[in-house]
Amino acid sequence: KIEYKSFFNWLVSFEDPVSLYRAHPSYSYCQAIFLLGAAIISLHACWKGGRWPYLFVASIGQGFIVELASYWIPHIDNFWQGLTPVMFFGHRLPLYIIFIYPIFYYHSSWAVSKLKLRCGLVEHLAVGLLVVLIDLPYDLIGAKFVHWIWHDTDPNIADRHYWVPWNSYYFHASFAAFWSFIFHTSRKWFTGKSLAKWEAGPIKGEIAAVILASILGMPGGSLFFLIFYHPFHDVFGVHSEVTSVALLVTFMVIVWKFDRHSLRSGVIEKIRLPDWAVFGHLILHYLTFLGTAIFFNPEDQIS
Repeated sequence: KIEYKSFFNWLVSFEDPVSLYRAHPSYSYCQAIFLLGAAIISLHACWKGGRWPYLFVASIGQGFIVELASYWIPHIDNFWQGLTPVMFFGHRLPLYIIFIYPIFYYHSSWAVSKLKLRCGLVEHLAVGLLVVLIDLPYDLIGAKFVHWIWHDTDPNIADRHYWVPWNSYYFHASFAAFWSFIFHTSRKWFTGKSLAKWEAGPIKGEIAAVILASILGMPGGSLFFLIFYHPFHDVFGVHSEVTSVALLVTFMVIVWKFDRHSLRSGVIEKIRLPDWAVFGHLILHYLTFLGTAIFFNPEDQIS
């Protein structure tokens, strides 16, 4: 058991980054790509304006709620993060984890905004799907290279896909979809105005939407587990692979159907330098984990 000298010492702790890099270099590159992405996306959000800065903040809020709840609710306290140079809340929350949700959610929302689907509700499902695709290399490589560990005693994460619980994909799709739904829907509840989707409204209404999305994203996403996963898995013994694939395929079919009749026109939208930076980071994201698999050996990493 770790003993802390003060509340501040428990709240935030610092470790030698050089020693951590020598022991676990693949983990250092993983952290670097997320911190770089946070800088690029925050600048892009400020440049783009509208609701994009609010989305960035709301995704951070969602991340804090989900992570802290996972640490302090015993039923879902089923993983432990590897040590990083900056850790929060009793060595439970690495600095880079704070920016994982903005990167997953912002990239996905930005891409879905270009699809111009006819149905707003379907766009939220598309966000959930893209979050899974962005998370996939991070989950697969991170688990193999012990960037974190999942507890083997939790039956909800016992069914694995290349060391990754199937429910990790279920979690990302459902939580991201519901968070997106609340973020985009709730603003009208507070402002009473029908504005364009990415047009910024009154600041009070936007802040209220940010807070509500941050708070309700997790319980709303949990409804997908209560309604679909737990009855089939806990009562009928259905493997988590079946429930996860069923959810993802359902999302995929719905999105595909509406994508066939999208509102995209023949006009090509001009891509500017900040947009290219966002695209470039997404490419680096995949290349980082591909490079980890090629050039590093998990047996040589000390976590």
